[in-house]
Amino acid sequence: MTFNIEEFRTAYKSWKAATERYDEHIEKMIAGAATMDAEMEAIIDDLKVKHAEFMRAGTPVIR
Repeated sequence: MTFNIEEFRTAYKSWKAATERYDEHIEKMIAGAATMDAEMEAIIDDLKVKHAEFMRAGTPVIR
């Protein structure tokens, strides 16, 4: 498996964007403007997928 820097960058940016959506929803929940709802569940599912893609893209570097 070879390291592809563009794939890694894309995966990182995608994971970062998903993390920001998660953080924004958590802040809304803390402020009382949002609840743990289907939207949050979708955000968490997306975050899991994006994190897995990021880890897979970075595997050659981590090993």
